[in-house]
Amino acid sequence: MIGDSIGQGDGAETEFKWFNQLSKKLETTNGVMSFPYKITTPGSTVFNGWFDFQNKDFNRDMDLVFISFGQNDQGIMSENQFGAVYESLIRKVKSKYKHAEIYTIIESSIQTEKMPRIIKELSDYYGTTVIDTRIAFKESNKDYKNLSFDGTHPNNDGYTLYSNYIYNQIMKKLSLNPVVNVDINKNILYSNSSIYQEAKLTSAFEELKEGAKSSKIRFNGSYLGLSINKNASGGKFRIYIDGKFIKELSSYNKFPITHKVLIIDELSDTEHILEIRLSDSNKKIDLKGMITE
Repeated sequence: MIGDSIGQGDGAETEFKWFNQLSKKLETTNGVMSFPYKITTPGSTVFNGWFDFQNKDFNRDMDLVFISFGQNDQGIMSENQFGAVYESLIRKVKSKYKHAEIYTIIESSIQTEKMPRIIKELSDYYGTTVIDTRIAFKESNKDYKNLSFDGTHPNNDGYTLYSNYIYNQIMKKLSLNPVVNVDINKNILYSNSSIYQEAKLTSAFEELKEGAKSSKIRFNGSYLGLSINKNASGGKFRIYIDGKFIKELSSYNKFPITHKVLIIDELSDTEHILEIRLSDSNKKIDLKGMITE
């Protein structure tokens, strides 16, 4: 399971998390022993999952891989960025686990068609299976608020819909005697997907942890991401590349967590200067480092 907070079942009691319900159903009904492994981070985007997948090894082959993103990507990543990174993740999963079925989940909380359209497009192109959980919620004829913990994350009943719908889709596909054939030798759909091949995390910004109000560092590559340690005392900061303002982000979060965030992916493949400036001089920010090729 590669995903965000919905991917890891936040909002439900342990026994009602969708993957626990699914595992139990597969075991009791089909005699399949499933051992779920999770690469998940609450509040994360597909860039976070893409980076973490490359740095995690369970030392075993996988038969089934779920990808669950989209809710947090809205408003943070452009459609082209989302598509390029999602495509790279599909290709990397299939390259590592050649015999695995890949199921791409469209999360129930997504209300626009931008991210779902991209997920469907990539799934059709590569032959992965789309699980549009919004269908299950609609067919239940229940208000979303009655199936949700907080308006976004499903509750116990909501994740039961997830589990049942995913199980039925798996059984439906098995009845067709499918051949696992996700072709990663195809040309890429999103041109920028080609730059998401390697990722390294470089420690930096120590002076910001000590109270400095700005920091500059040089880097090479056509994309840039940041690893941000977020907590309740975090604040906002502005990002400049080669002297140009790019965006403002925040390192605030109610509980401590680390997010890997894509900043830009339209840079020339040369040297650049990254500058971080604190928006609030009374705050400290904790940046773990930058992510580059």
